[in-house]
Amino acid sequence: MLTGNRTRRVDIPDEEGQWVELRELSGRQLRKIKKVKFKDTIQDSREMGGELMAAIAGVKQEDLKASAKDALAEYDMDELLEAGIVVWSYVDDDGNPVAVNSDNIGQLDQKTEKFIAMQLVGAEEEEDQKKDS
Repeated sequence: MLTGNRTRRVDIPDEEGQWVELRELSGRQLRKIKKVKFKDTIQDSREMGGELMAAIAGVKQEDLKASAKDALAEYDMDELLEAGIVVWSYVDDDGNPVAVNSDNIGQLDQKTEKFIAMQLVGAEEEEDQKKDS
């Protein structure tokens, strides 16, 4: 199915009256966002050098399993949110709409970030789980 300009509005939990309108991301957009995360991971690995091997050796198996189950682990959170958020209901102290931009997206708390991100990738993850079953 073509995603086109399809959007949907979702209410933000625990924030009465607040909502966010999300763009349905295409497979290409999601792959690009994953690629950003992968490149960042490679760069971080290069910068860590020997420290990385020591860190890997110290990782517990249960930690690896837990991170593998994290549906958002392979996405760059900033890229994902910036690509997916169209508009939101947030206003400033004077009642003016708060623009959706990188700086303002960066002011979201972690709980809200994760909720929105899961909304953006949730459909893809559900399809992957059905295929694995």
